[in-house]
Amino acid sequence: MFRAHVCYHDAEKIRYILDSTHPIFSVGCHPDGIVLFNTISDVPDEDKPDDWVLQVTCSWLDDGDQGKSLSSGERLKMVKGRCAGMGGVYGKIWEWVPEGTFVSASGLSYWVTKSWDNHGGRVTLAGDAVSPGLISPVYLIVEGCVVVN
Repeated sequence: MFRAHVCYHDAEKIRYILDSTHPIFSVGCHPDGIVLFNTISDVPDEDKPDDWVLQVTCSWLDDGDQGKSLSSGERLKMVKGRCAGMGGVYGKIWEWVPEGTFVSASGLSYWVTKSWDNHGGRVTLAGDAVSPGLISPVYLIVEGCVVVN
């Protein structure tokens, strides 16, 4: 998965992207297995869209190192090449990313489930608690909970 925080420095481009997709959260898919995601990340000044920042993400199935060994510039070139065949706004989101924009790479992973003693159904993990996600103080609600070690 490749991700960048992008300032296009062009009000027309940012308006085109946000007018053509949902301005808060948008996902586009291509039959070749490419998935794009974009969301508004920063609006320093509501009246200056040329300074707005989007978070853009692109992913596809990859059994290799998932781009981790590539430089940021190499990642940008690879993603632009992969997205070149996408039509409309989704083709433009990465095409317009300015050269020099930092592009990070991270793999998607999951934990293999296994049987465990749930103390007769009294101890259960569900939702975000069982997925390898980011830890956020929002999810650290412990009042009334018992942790069994």
